[in-house]
This record gives sequence, C-alpha cells and structure tokens, in this order.
Amino acid sequence: MDPEDGSGWADVSDRSHRIDDEMDRIVERLRDLAHTQRRFQDLLDAVMSVGRDLELPVVLRRVITTAMGLVDARYGALGVLS
Repeated sequence: MDPEDGSGWADVSDRSHRIDDEMDRIVERLRDLAHTQRRFQDLLDAVMSVGRDLELPVVLRRVITTAMGLVDARYGALGVLS
C-alpha cells in the first residue's frame, strides 16, 4: 500500500465492503435459523399439547387452533370424512 498514490486504500475499502457483505449474509442466515428453530419449537409444543386430553372434541379443537397458530391463520376448519 503506497500512501502517496492512494492505490492501497481502494484494496482495503474493497475488502472491507466484501467483509461487510459476508457479515450481512451471515446475520441473515442466523435470523433464518432462529426463525426455523422457533417454528420447530412451536411444532413440538403443538404435538405435545394435542396428546394432553383424550376427549375427541377437545383434541380436534386443539388440532385446529394449534395449526392456525403455526401458520398465523385467523380462521381454521377441520373436515372429517366418514
């Protein structure tokens, strides 16, 4: 790096930008992983809650409300084929 012509500063600046870009990608990936972990925990909680009660109407309502929560739905329904 020659301080007289300033050419070395461009290299340092370019490396700095590449490092910043890579750090941004890492942070975004960590956010995605944290979101996925929360979703898995929600799914595990849902599975555990469904098995708490053995009365069919209660279990079915819990299945619907849990599924609604997992997909952020305002409404939910369950169809039963005979």
